[in-house]
Amino acid sequence: MVINEVVLFNYGPFQGENRLRLVPESPEIASSRNIVLIGGKNGCGKTSIFTAVQLCLYGQGYLGRVPRKVYDDFLKELIHRPLAGPAADIAFVELDFLFIFEVLAPS
Repeated sequence: MVINEVVLFNYGPFQGENRLRLVPESPEIASSRNIVLIGGKNGCGKTSIFTAVQLCLYGQGYLGRVPRKVYDDFLKELIHRPLAGPAADIAFVELDFLFIFEVLAPS
């Protein structure tokens, strides 16, 4: 699987829409450089990005076997809250990825 882009909208520390493009625009560069590094100071959102990807892929399974209420409360805590004022009304995470499924012929 190749993750092309992550879109965070009012998620965690990210206010508004934030797009993280994880593949180079040029196909020539993309085929030879396939490592993406995400760096930043403490509290800037590095872990939030990885949590967002896991939530997109696993949903409630990200937390293991927990009641739906626990999962809903967890999601509510991930909604962006500005320093002054209430939490955002809408928040979402989108994941654009390429999944290559290869069917093997029986031997």
